[in-house]
Amino acid sequence: MAHLALTAGVPVVPVGLRGTEQIQPVGATLPRLAKVRVAFGEPLDFTGLVGTAPLGRLRREVTDTIMREIQLLSGQEEAGAYNERPVDA
Repeated sequence: MAHLALTAGVPVVPVGLRGTEQIQPVGATLPRLAKVRVAFGEPLDFTGLVGTAPLGRLRREVTDTIMREIQLLSGQEEAGAYNERPVDA
């Protein structure tokens, strides 16, 4: 997502889902009907960042920002890590 946003110069709309854990709880073999709430955040514009740092570092910063917004919208706890950070890329 970060690469597309930086390359195309378009905003990203973060989306958080709540209640998905009720659809197929851990250990369930079949999905269940459950209410899921979808929350849309404000568009995030990263066009001003292009050229301010190496592309690898920008992708990481943009990804971190998007993931943080999704976490806030979904109410889920931060996972701590979803990919190793590049060394001064």
